[in-house]
Amino acid sequence: MFLSAQNQEVISTTGNFFENSAGSVSFTIGECLTNTFVSSNLTLTQGFQQSNLEIAIDIRNIKDLGFEIMAYPNPVSEFIIVKVEKNPGLYYIIYDINGVMLERKEIVGSETEINFENLNPSIYMLKVFNNKMEVKAFKIIKY
Repeated sequence: MFLSAQNQEVISTTGNFFENSAGSVSFTIGECLTNTFVSSNLTLTQGFQQSNLEIAIDIRNIKDLGFEIMAYPNPVSEFIIVKVEKNPGLYYIIYDINGVMLERKEIVGSETEINFENLNPSIYMLKVFNNKMEVKAFKIIKY
């Protein structure tokens, strides 16, 4: 009989693990996405601890905004779509993981395509502003 055990190990700035009767969750902060490999029945994502991300993670949401703002797909390889129900003069800014501003552009129409194709695999912040007030922020993962 042959038994095999595999551990996951990472050196990061911080993280934690929580468990209760409903399930468990673990997270690591400071770890960037580096690469994803997919076969017919297996997905291996190196350098990012997340089992299934299909939509942008909304990290800031102003209540009573009066309209919805969405960003998808996430993770992204080429383009993000920012979808807004109304467009009251919004613009977006993309920041890298170090907080450096990479791009600032107006949001035009109900769907705006943002090119991530030339960006390196990493975690980016996509912030949406109305005038000078931040109204929505997303953590975008580029692979």
